[in-house]
Amino acid sequence: MIIFADWASVDGNGLVEYAEFMEACQSQGSRLGGVILRGAYGTLPDPTLRQEWTRAKNYGFTAGAYLFLRSRKDQSPIDQVHAFATNQGTVTRDDLVPTIDVEDHWPAAEAELEAVHTAWREMVQIYGVPPMLYDSGRVWTEDLHNLPAGEMIDSPQWVAKPWPWAIRQPAVLAPGPFESGKYDPIVPKPWGPGNWWLHQYQGDALPVPGFTSTVDLSRFHLMTQGETGPRVAWVQRRLGLPRTSVFDAEMSSRLRAYQTQQGLVADAVVGPQTFKRICWTPSPAACSAASTSRRRQRAAAGGSPRSGAGARWRSNSPWTPPTSPPGSGSAVTPPPTAICRGSTCWCSAPRSTSRTPWRSTARSCAALSQMPGSTSRNSPRRC
Repeated sequence: MIIFADWASVDGNGLVEYAEFMEACQSQGSRLGGVILRGAYGTLPDPTLRQEWTRAKNYGFTAGAYLFLRSRKDQSPIDQVHAFATNQGTVTRDDLVPTIDVEDHWPAAEAELEAVHTAWREMVQIYGVPPMLYDSGRVWTEDLHNLPAGEMIDSPQWVAKPWPWAIRQPAVLAPGPFESGKYDPIVPKPWGPGNWWLHQYQGDALPVPGFTSTVDLSRFHLMTQGETGPRVAWVQRRLGLPRTSVFDAEMSSRLRAYQTQQGLVADAVVGPQTFKRICWTPSPAACSAASTSRRRQRAAAGGSPRSGAGARWRSNSPWTPPTSPPGSGSAVTPPPTAICRGSTCWCSAPRSTSRTPWRSTARSCAALSQMPGSTSRNSPRRC
């Protein structure tokens, strides 16, 4: 069993002893896959994100971050995404895609769905790919009334519950209890049965080796040849295969080739390393969302009226991308798209290794459009 741990600064953990946690997982027949840290609670940045993100990666673990989307009239979903993105900083294809945590209570199902969709589109605009969604069958049934997910169906699912163990119970790290499938999660109806990648199976575990306070634990859902269903179709779409929803020999061969191309172990198994690379592969839904977001920006600058997802929300302040100029940190390819909000322009690189846009020194989108490989803000992005 491959385990992921997630927590927030409010849980009160000190510096995590990753070696101790890793050894505890191994002693129970499991292994530690990575950590997912809270990046922001609404517009409030989580102060421990960057420190633990760096420490986890230094130990060689996969790192991810999530935005706890809040139901607040004074905090638009767009502003919350901006706070999260600014706090998270640069991410790469070796990190998990960002996650939107959908669990806060909203006054109406339609309002909640619109808020989630607005945040989702803003993340697609910033990162170039759909984020992961953390939710549960209960949230989508009781709070969202099983409303259609629309283009958000392109997001991989991190599903909470069932929690077979009460909170503040010792961490369960052995795979035995899950082998029968008895505790498999109930996936939100729009995604379909079995269409999950992470299952949060224990909440507020205590004690947990290597931690000083409570931690949530999740297990990764491996994909191997012979599996069928919408989860397989999701992978096939990104590998450029016909969506048969059957993991057959042809898909196995294509997956091995993809893994070799990505410098991964070519085992034809979609594990955490392959999964995170596939997540960073742009999809048609991401292109559509990015295009709509740019239309929204032009409308806000004096163009046609805003409509569709996000029409209700307006950002209280424009998002300033974290400074990450070419040549610093991870390699960055020439920007393919110029993005503008009002008179402010910057470049984004949805296909590059780095996922952090950088502010451009160009004075206009017209100037940006002359850069090699770039398109103007009035041109559709090609994915």
